[in-house]
Amino acid sequence: MFQKSYILLIVGVGSIGFRHFQSLSRSNFNNEIHILDKAIALKKFKKKNIKIISKSIFLHKTIKTIPAQVDLAIISTNSDVRANITQNLLNKTKIKFIIFEKFLFQKKEDFIKILKNLKKKKVISWVNCQRRVIPCYIFLKKQFYKKKIEMIVSGSNWGLTGNSIHFLDLFFYLRGKNCQIKSIENNLENKIIKSKRKGFIDLFGKISITLIDGSKIVFANTNYKMKKLNIKIKGKNKMCKIFEKEKKIKVKIINKDRVYLRDFKNYFVSKISGKIVKQILLTKKTLLPSISESTKYHLILLKIFKSHIEKLKGYKIKRCSIT
Repeated sequence: MFQKSYILLIVGVGSIGFRHFQSLSRSNFNNEIHILDKAIALKKFKKKNIKIISKSIFLHKTIKTIPAQVDLAIISTNSDVRANITQNLLNKTKIKFIIFEKFLFQKKEDFIKILKNLKKKKVISWVNCQRRVIPCYIFLKKQFYKKKIEMIVSGSNWGLTGNSIHFLDLFFYLRGKNCQIKSIENNLENKIIKSKRKGFIDLFGKISITLIDGSKIVFANTNYKMKKLNIKIKGKNKMCKIFEKEKKIKVKIINKDRVYLRDFKNYFVSKISGKIVKQILLTKKTLLPSISESTKYHLILLKIFKSHIEKLKGYKIKRCSIT
């Protein structure tokens, strides 16, 4: 079935991009892997890369040399340049499928422009919110789908601005996407924090988003030295506490007066990305959210963060420097 050689492209081979490469390079189907990035990033990539037998890998410093046709592209650049790079790719190359990394873009206009052009070019695209494909959360969806829930994501230094999109996506995945927002409560701290990535920012504090059916998601990020993250989901007569470890996800389920403990295997990008790509190439489908669905969730958060930063700065900003 996989005798055909597929042409794959990874744009941006930093931390996440390299994990995608690791997974694709281990995949059990024929493929060419093309990598597009700056010269300095490609130099670092060469140092990390171990020789992989029977894999064709091509490095590109410029978009001019990438293939005229690509079966699937993974765009894992920073958010500040992703819109321009995507547009240049659509102009240069015929692409069937794209997987985007988060946070998609830094301004609303980029969402509108890229979605319009993807539709024009007939490119099917998704956003890499991978918890949807992890068995733990597929199991939990059966417990909570289309039911009123409260989800609390709390901890310290877990990257609220950049990572909250993963949990907002998970919230709508578990609850069901067809439910409108009733209110948003912003209790973010009046301080802009420098992100670990140069040129980007983060925020501490609390955000609550409530739907018209009473379902609610709460984000809480505190400034403690120890990095920590807890996930709690409450439903009628049922509560789950979720602890994501490196190799396992531990779930404590309290159903009325009974307590259940379950362990699920955790999957990282380097392990699961190849499987997702294979499924897309075979079926044109994946459990990942489409870019159109994910855009709705991105814009909710973008508006919250942008308004808060403008309030603190005292003037309008064109871009929200989150990644």
